[in-house]
Amino acid sequence: SRVCFAQSSDYSTATSIGFCSHAVYIALTPTSRGFVAFINAANDADNVIGGIRKFVNRKAVYPYVEMYLGIAGSMPAAYTFWLNTPATRQTFVTLLVSKVQEYPEMTGVYLDFVGLSSAYSAGYASLLAELKTALTARNLKLITALPWNAGMYADIYFNPTLPTLPFNVIKTHEDMYSTNTNTHPISPLFPMAAPFSDEAFRTGDLWRSNHFPNANNYNHNNNTDYNDYYNSNNHNDNYTYNDYYNANYNTDYYNTDYNYNSNNHNDYNTDYNDNNSTNNNQEKEKVRQEG
Repeated sequence: SRVCFAQSSDYSTATSIGFCSHAVYIALTPTSRGFVAFINAANDADNVIGGIRKFVNRKAVYPYVEMYLGIAGSMPAAYTFWLNTPATRQTFVTLLVSKVQEYPEMTGVYLDFVGLSSAYSAGYASLLAELKTALTARNLKLITALPWNAGMYADIYFNPTLPTLPFNVIKTHEDMYSTNTNTHPISPLFPMAAPFSDEAFRTGDLWRSNHFPNANNYNHNNNTDYNDYYNSNNHNDNYTYNDYYNANYNTDYYNTDYNYNSNNHNDYNTDYNDNNSTNNNQEKEKVRQEG
């Protein structure tokens, strides 16, 4: 999967969304009272000739691209108090669902709230549950954004709704293009400074180790199959991982298999197959017996 993002300032009808599997147009932001506002009203407010309409019109050319209406915003205290108020959350949900329904080409809503604190974690969890219910009733989907720093934010953002969504986007784009080695790109082209030089600080692993085993950079579905790191990292309920080099790790509570293409190792019967279908241990034993 390839999830692409755009907003008024960086999107035009020349944008090549045909290379995307999912396209998000970030046009909306929440207000301090739980209303829905435009980030760039001059460009996007008109639902006939505005930016959102131009965006969804590309669906005619690229019918396979799933399109999402994005709502994003930094959330200081003045903008988050309403999360803990059920009536205001309902107003927000109603307005947001109504707006996305103006564009039948849309697949659903992308929600990106930045800077939440623990005081609003429960309210955020309730909002996601309520918004998902409202969207699902109208055959629409909900996807969300997660900060890349799981060690700091996992306990705030994680909630029971997240694993049920089509996918959640870990925002590695916030730092992946920097040449500063103190940041944490998903696929660095240069040596990383500590602590990011440690494999344990890979973004996906951070979320998995912080109570969210199904968070990945690109997508997962309701069968809890996950495609991550350019479709090479898969995780399901049997704890099956495909990671980085087409290496397969299948781990359950009774056995462990490590497969590096055709090189297999089973901890419990100590059989080794190295790059072919012949069991080397058996061949060596046969040679010893014949000798």
